[in-house]
Amino acid sequence: MPALFSGLLSFLASSIFGKALMVGLVFALMAIVVPMAIALVEPFLDLSAFNTALAGMPEGFFFFAALARLDFGLQIVGSALIARFLIRRLPVIG
Repeated sequence: MPALFSGLLSFLASSIFGKALMVGLVFALMAIVVPMAIALVEPFLDLSAFNTALAGMPEGFFFFAALARLDFGLQIVGSALIARFLIRRLPVIG
């Protein structure tokens, strides 16, 4: 009976801690790589066309954009797209 519990405990520990370790490593990798990728891409972006497009928007758009937290949502979507691009470049996952 103790061997059964020992084997079960060993299996649970390896499966739980193994997955947690892998998730932690992927999270740490993305937490380091995504900001570095954003810092590398940012100097090449031309924001003058974006500024002129925003100048032509009516005031009602900005009210609803602030109400829907569009600024925060666009940051999340941009980061997710960059993370997806980088993950697909990994030879193990891609």
